[in-house]
Amino acid sequence: MTICTAPGKVMLAGEYAVIDGSEAVMLAVDRFASATLQSTPQHLSPFLQAAHRVLCKEFGDDSPQADAAQRVRVDTSAFREGEHKIGLGSSAAATVAAIGLALGADFNVDRVHTLARQAHGDAQEPQGTRGSGADVASASYGGCLRFSTTPSCAPVALPSDLHLVFPWCGQSASTTSLVSQVRTLREGNNARYQALCNAISETAQALIAASNAGDAIAAIRLAGQAVDALGRAANAPLWLPVHTQMQDIAEQLGGAVKPTGAGGGDLALGAFASAQDAAAFTEKLADHGISCPPLAPAHQGVRLQSQASKVGE
Repeated sequence: MTICTAPGKVMLAGEYAVIDGSEAVMLAVDRFASATLQSTPQHLSPFLQAAHRVLCKEFGDDSPQADAAQRVRVDTSAFREGEHKIGLGSSAAATVAAIGLALGADFNVDRVHTLARQAHGDAQEPQGTRGSGADVASASYGGCLRFSTTPSCAPVALPSDLHLVFPWCGQSASTTSLVSQVRTLREGNNARYQALCNAISETAQALIAASNAGDAIAAIRLAGQAVDALGRAANAPLWLPVHTQMQDIAEQLGGAVKPTGAGGGDLALGAFASAQDAAAFTEKLADHGISCPPLAPAHQGVRLQSQASKVGE
């Protein structure tokens, strides 16, 4: 049996500013959505319904691709820790995996990305939160990417001496609510909003340009401060007390912490100059009841493979 897998993501820098065209830095991680083809039509989530509509428009209502899209089942259980989603972009990965499987012999990564970006945005739009598409790009192409809504994306090589940790904030973020609050700031005080997003954008560029761990850590520290400033201006809890707790511990080890993605929960990002410091950070967090789900980069994006193959190999 053929399956299609797509990785999750963590947004390392550029959140919110990416919606208006600035670059974000995305890292695909080794948690995968897995799509399989069933013999009968399935109950489809809004994202998979949108994928079916996009494939009907692209290939026709009676096409094999449209038929397959109705029979796709996607497992995203790897995107949870216990009962909680942890902010790895499960809906984007599910959409990418479903479209990749439905394309079958017409599978092509660029085509999967184009169709999945349209479908994912269509499903988001009724909620008023049509996103940048960064998470769809990460699920499609894998690796570490610089992404903008042009759309364009290209690989980024993070410094080899940079060590990343992804602490769980203990609560799932309400992305729709947070984005709505930030957009209220944009509508009410666009000049202030633009200045704050420019600061976020500058930290993303600094991370892209970083040639060593020290430069990257400095960029991530400033990125956290910039996201916090945006949240304060928008009266949106992007930076939580737990981020301050994490940051205090990270600073003792020469590292830095920032929220990821929408902030307000989900995963945070910790950055360190050595594996020893990263491990010490993880241990100190554990003493405070804060867990760090094991995550590693996923160097490949969406792929079709035999179910007997090892996912992520």
